[in-house]
Amino acid sequence: MPDVPATKISAQEQVFQWLIEGVRVRDIKEAAAISYPGVDIDKCIDAALDGFAKTAHAEGDVLRGWCLEAYGELYRRMMEIGDFTGALRAVKELSREADKQPKCSEKQKQQAPPRVVAEAKKKKATRKKSSRRKRKRPGG
Repeated sequence: MPDVPATKISAQEQVFQWLIEGVRVRDIKEAAAISYPGVDIDKCIDAALDGFAKTAHAEGDVLRGWCLEAYGELYRRMMEIGDFTGALRAVKELSREADKQPKCSEKQKQQAPPRVVAEAKKKKATRKKSSRRKRKRPGG
């Protein structure tokens, strides 16, 4: 039987989580009968499966966004438990994904919070300095 979290969440959210964790439907129904008496668990299971179907047909941007959010959550959890190697891997993967993204338009840059704009300018200046250094080495 699956573990029931100490903090109670809705039956539908819990069923979704159990399915993500790979818990068998039979075990979900058994645990839900104890944890969520009177709730139609079959409806919760159907709703979760419908959600999976919608995700399967989601646009690339939606799926990519979900992946980025998941990386962020994994990073947060790894930092909490002190798994700095795993956190660094998550940061590197996010960096690779960020490099694949199209550059911001001027309008997007104007809408960005000032801190983000300042960090982008600093990063751009750092890149220029390092590229200048690279050019000097081969010839000099």
